[in-house]
Amino acid sequence: MKYINHYRSPLGNILLAADDEGLTGLWFEQQKYFGKSLNAEPLEQEIPVFEETKKWLDTYFSGKEPDFIPPLHMIGTDFQLEVWRIFGCKYFIIFSES
Repeated sequence: MKYINHYRSPLGNILLAADDEGLTGLWFEQQKYFGKSLNAEPLEQEIPVFEETKKWLDTYFSGKEPDFIPPLHMIGTDFQLEVWRIFGCKYFIIFSES
């Protein structure tokens, strides 16, 4: 099952997407690739992974470094999955902020 939920950040509204394994996507509303990987009709519902993701985002936007990562379900090409496996999720998140 695919799920969506919303988060209001200091930088704008964010759409969260997940499945039963973990977070599958996060987009600022109206960004170029907004919701690109949402190919099925998702159910808008609060589920535990969204609660954890919102806690992570609250911590991050308060200026602190979160000490946990919500469950992720990385979906991508073979190349993308290999890059994420090699560099690790935490490094990828920090690297993408540069």
